[in-house]
Amino acid sequence: MKNVIILEKSSKNIIVLDKNSVLRFEKNFERLDNKPKINSVELIGNKTSEQLKLQSTMQPLTNIEIERLIGGN
Repeated sequence: MKNVIILEKSSKNIIVLDKNSVLRFEKNFERLDNKPKINSVELIGNKTSEQLKLQSTMQPLTNIEIERLIGGN
């Protein structure tokens, strides 16, 4: 089920509009083919930041590093 638009998502229903403009009701998020991902990990169930490959703690940046990130010299 690629190239779809989710029109409504609630605890009971997911309303999906596909490329053929056919409305389909899906009651189970787990059964959707094109689930959202973070860092290539499908968002199914409860995931930890470690499972999603997110940074565990923020590392402080120096002013020089910030300037480099925003295009300063």
